[in-house]
Amino acid sequence: MRRRAALGFVLVVAVGLVAVSPARADLAFVEAFATVTTSSTAVVAAPASGQKRRLLILANDSDTAAYCNLSGGAAVLNRGLPLAARAVLILSTAVPSGAVACIVASGSSVVLAVTVDLP
Repeated sequence: MRRRAALGFVLVVAVGLVAVSPARADLAFVEAFATVTTSSTAVVAAPASGQKRRLLILANDSDTAAYCNLSGGAAVLNRGLPLAARAVLILSTAVPSGAVACIVASGSSVVLAVTVDLP
């Protein structure tokens, strides 16, 4: 098990388990599931005006690799961030501020996104 401290909360990551212990009352963790297909698929919207993304977790819950665009544009196959099958990406320091879109080569993939946006 790994423990990471970021922004006043502790994130505990174990195989198949993510537990978060908030230390701030204004933290709101938002989960979104997207079925990613062979067309660019929106996974996470950009933060609301006046908000800054403080945490982004992407989890690929399938046997198919996905390619993700973290800069707000459309996802393009074999470009951007490759998110391997069953992989998890946690960004808590250099967190992209745009929307996230992903794409797969064939079939579909379920991608889970967890975000924290604060003023």
